[in-house]
Amino acid sequence: MAAARKTAAGCLASGAPRRKWDELISAQGADLGAFRNQLAIDHVAPVVAELTSPRGGFISRCDARIIGEVVRDLGGGRLTQETVLNPAVGIDRLAKPGERIKAGDVLTIDKFAVSEIKTKTFVDLVRKQTDAEKVLIVSDSFDDKTYKSARNVKPVKLATAADVNTEQLLAFQKILVTSKALEKLAERIQ
Repeated sequence: MAAARKTAAGCLASGAPRRKWDELISAQGADLGAFRNQLAIDHVAPVVAELTSPRGGFISRCDARIIGEVVRDLGGGRLTQETVLNPAVGIDRLAKPGERIKAGDVLTIDKFAVSEIKTKTFVDLVRKQTDAEKVLIVSDSFDDKTYKSARNVKPVKLATAADVNTEQLLAFQKILVTSKALEKLAERIQ
């Protein structure tokens, strides 16, 4: 685990992930200069505040109406047609009901494999790692038992470090990454 973290830290320090990101957004036609100018500004919202949970546990409910009203009242929405919108106002991160709140939410595991071909065994193993509904599991490889056990579990997807893509990384609530996969991902972006 320490070696994987050292490799990841070295990769981040090298600037390779940022260069790859710039390459991706340029390929999509984005104005890289405007993007860099926006990044140079720490924030554009009039106020930035982090709201933290006083303790660990699970999110029991989330009132979308209240969240919407808060964003609107801060200037990110309209009460009347004449209201001027501030596109910098909004909520950056929002925990979902049922989500576990704890320190160090990045999950890295040694390996992910089931001992027998059974969907229940696979689901139990996933639930030991996270309570999230949509989970992406990234490993350097998966054995046949794990692939076959996972095929009927639709909210969970298996991906190898060689094949995982940005769309997959953005589509899931939680991502479980094995330490070997983390090393391969670091190699991939160099």
